Amino acid sequence: MIPIPTDPGPAPRFVPVSFEWERTRKLRLLLTGLVLVIGYPIIAVTGVVWTFSLPVAKVPLSLGVALAAGISALFGWVLGFSILLSQSYFRGGFFDAAGSRVLVRQALVLCISVVVMNAFSQAVLVLIISTSAERSSGPIALDAELVLYLVFMMIPMFMAGIGWWLMFRSVRPEPPRW
Repeated sequence: MIPIPTDPGPAPRFVPVSFEWERTRKLRLLLTGLVLVIGYPIIAVTGVVWTFSLPVAKVPLSLGVALAAGISALFGWVLGFSILLSQSYFRGGFFDAAGSRVLVRQALVLCISVVVMNAFSQAVLVLIISTSAERSSGPIALDAELVLYLVFMMIPMFMAGIGWWLMFRSVRPEPPRW
């Protein structure tokens, strides 16, 4: 009697997929990547210019707010390029499942970097506002412009999270349907 092996062995590197599945995933990755690659520079320029037109612009720490917002946008821009380049894991009806794991981890690190840098930028801005009562120039009121700026600067975090989630869902091969 021949023993039956119970270990199926390593997962295959290239998984066969249908052309429709491949086309829809590549289109989703293309559109997501383009939105991030085009959107993050716009958000960076708008956020940095807007930072210096706020009432907190006289405070030296406002340079840190603008710098952290710009670095956050840079990480998001690189995330967009990695999503665009993830289309290379699809080749003529096959998907490179093992190779895409590295991409998913890299994109997750970039997404976390966007969130951390953006949260740091907002924390510095809130610190400037909360400690403004002790300044000789007078306290800075939390007016509608500052609230709108804080809401605007949350957009990069949501864009990174949604971009990573769409990329994660796109590069996971679905089990074959029998």
